[in-house]
Amino acid sequence: MYNNIRYRRPTGICIFKLNEDIHDAKVSLSFAGVEIWRIRRVRAYDNSYAALAFREIELEVLEEGDYIMREAYGVFEDTPLIIRFYCPRVEPNVVKHVAILAYKSNVLKRLATRLTELGWKQVFLFEMEAKVR
Repeated sequence: MYNNIRYRRPTGICIFKLNEDIHDAKVSLSFAGVEIWRIRRVRAYDNSYAALAFREIELEVLEEGDYIMREAYGVFEDTPLIIRFYCPRVEPNVVKHVAILAYKSNVLKRLATRLTELGWKQVFLFEMEAKVR
């Protein structure tokens, strides 16, 4: 399933700034209603739409630094998500930023509200509206 969505265009991206252990960040996501399926280190050679979106955000929004990036696949309200955790190399288990890609409209607003209620600081949110016919 996730090999397929990586090559679809995402409908939105949200970025949070935090200073939590990676396990605490995963617990916070599960409290917000995100079911995480798998976490892996990011491949350097990926040219999917998801990787391009993350690269653009890394250049424009994130603070400069040397990060270890881990990517998680998850679901929130039946919407597939790709979640990227940015951990500095000097503290590889501490998450400084989290970027979330969604593949349905109007999902990230609800997720961002839940995560800010849990203490996450929202830095950026961009979401395309659904097409009206």
